[in-house]
Amino acid sequence: SNQQVMDNTAHDIITSLKGEAAILTCVQANDPLRDMYLVLDFLKKVGVIGISHVGPSIGYYEKDSLMYQVLTQAGITLESEIEMLKLAKEMGFITFGMPFDLEDAEKIMKGSMPDAFCFHAGTTKGGLMGFDTPYTIEDTAKRTEEANKIAQKIKPDVMLLAHGAALETPEDGQYILDHTSCHGIWTGSATERIPIERAILETAGQFANLKLKRR
Repeated sequence: SNQQVMDNTAHDIITSLKGEAAILTCVQANDPLRDMYLVLDFLKKVGVIGISHVGPSIGYYEKDSLMYQVLTQAGITLESEIEMLKLAKEMGFITFGMPFDLEDAEKIMKGSMPDAFCFHAGTTKGGLMGFDTPYTIEDTAKRTEEANKIAQKIKPDVMLLAHGAALETPEDGQYILDHTSCHGIWTGSATERIPIERAILETAGQFANLKLKRR
């Protein structure tokens, strides 16, 4: 995954930019084939200014699952992700911590003191491929704010972002901003998958409804 990040960032993303933009990348801290300093140094040289440890991340796995146990026993750990964030901060990057639960929120904040904190409330629902989550936007906001309070207690000036679960539409984003202490929104499927699915389905449907002449 790190090779893809390095190649795509340098060859596709940066070369396509027009005007001013901030480039942030997600780095796989548990990559056994890469020296993290060299990965980060490369990204810094091509113009990246921000680093996150998600994804992929060990946080995607349930802690009571067999897969989580196997991965951690193999040395794939949250601690490695925290160490990578610390290194990135020392190298001058803006760092983004992204925990999946309250326990990891405290660990990430205390361990790396990231510049920005984004609670991952769960895989985004909605669309054709959306995860069938039971979370409502009210629940998403509540759990996000619980994590925010942990982050603010440790680092009062941390930037707070929200992501995932029922945060599917701009209206959902506004609800989050109105009902939490978040300074912004970190989208994924909400901007790069779901709107495209809707546009394609709508356009394809219009073509399907064209009237054919009788011959």
